[in-house]
Amino acid sequence: MPIINEAKERVCRNLLNKVIVFDQLIDKAEAIDNPDKAKELFLKQANILKRLEKVIS
Repeated sequence: MPIINEAKERVCRNLLNKVIVFDQLIDKAEAIDNPDKAKELFLKQANILKRLEKVIS
C-alpha cells in the first residue's frame, strides 16, 4: 500500500506543478492582451485540475 500512496503523491505533485506553470502562462497571455490564448490555457488547466481531483478521490 505504501507504494500506491507514494505514486499518488508523485502524480499529485506533478499535476500541481503543471497547474502552477499554466498559471504563469495565463498571466503572460493576459499581459500581452491575448484573451484567446488565455482561455485556451485556462481550459487546459481546468482539465489538469479535474485529473488531480480524480487522483485525490
